[in-house]
Amino acid sequence: MKKTALLLPLLLSACFPVVIPVANPLDKAPNIYGAWRLSDVGGYSPNDPNAIFTINNSDDGFSAVSECMKVSGRYNVGGNHALTFNQIQADNQCTENVAERYLPSELQNVRSYRFNSRHLELLNEQGRVVLVGKRLRTEKATGQADSGETPYLLDARRN
Repeated sequence: MKKTALLLPLLLSACFPVVIPVANPLDKAPNIYGAWRLSDVGGYSPNDPNAIFTINNSDDGFSAVSECMKVSGRYNVGGNHALTFNQIQADNQCTENVAERYLPSELQNVRSYRFNSRHLELLNEQGRVVLVGKRLRTEKATGQADSGETPYLLDARRN
């Protein structure tokens, strides 16, 4: 009788599945995808307060748009926050805007990313910050009314 009493809880527990939740590392990892307002490029602030940098998760493409430049290309994301940009194409008509002028070359130097508060920081091989962006969805375009947006801002959100 004692053996049956000892085995009874074991037998009953075998009838019910035990579900153990497993943490998904992607649930906690910040998301680099989406639109970011550029606040620093190579140590310079963009002249255009509405300069936007967009990283698409659907096609491994990226774009950056401001009043005087459009940059696009492809990116690769790897483990341990590795990030590189390639096939960079630039239509850059910025003659006086230092940040916008340096953007294509700074993107070629990116090797990784990190999050600092609500900002995305792109780092070069030495770990120096070369680009900083703040997630766009938490902001409105500077100087824009709720109903009106600049065409390049709409273009950046679409890309």
